Amino acid sequence: MSTDAHPHDDQPPVADDELSRRLRARGLRMTEQRAQVLETVRRLEHATPDQLSETLPDVDLATVYRTLELLEEIGLVRHTHLGHGPASYRPAEDDHIHVVCHSCGAVLDAPADLVDALARRLQSEQGFALDRAHFTVFGQCRNCQSSEPAPNASPALPPSASTPQGHSHGNKHSHEGDSH
Repeated sequence: MSTDAHPHDDQPPVADDELSRRLRARGLRMTEQRAQVLETVRRLEHATPDQLSETLPDVDLATVYRTLELLEEIGLVRHTHLGHGPASYRPAEDDHIHVVCHSCGAVLDAPADLVDALARRLQSEQGFALDRAHFTVFGQCRNCQSSEPAPNASPALPPSASTPQGHSHGNKHSHEGDSH
């Protein structure tokens, strides 16, 4: 998966073989819009339907929403809620959890295996299967902690336990209109 923009952004992306195969298996056909939405999710790594629509001016917002729903049904994208805003979509193979700062809105990717012990304990003690694709942890990032303490922050963890091994998305995600 490449995060670089296509060298010819004005041309439609090449049809994805896996997308074509999964669509045909459901009796559906490949369309340019479906290929464009999937390629844009892969390129942006995380995006709301509005962000995708802004990036794809020839694809209307309703088509973006329908395509994202279909792509999730066939297992090519996943969504998560990063706050009170719309869902953010990412490629299905991108397995990580999200860490969101309440103060500044920064979103970090953290390794999914950080919650493995929690998932095992929930399963064994309560028969509950954790859905890591929707798992988001909220708190306060390092920069915000140094400027002001969070009102309900947990005591500081050792440095090795409190620093996610992910990367910053480098942008704030919208937190409006979350349905969860």
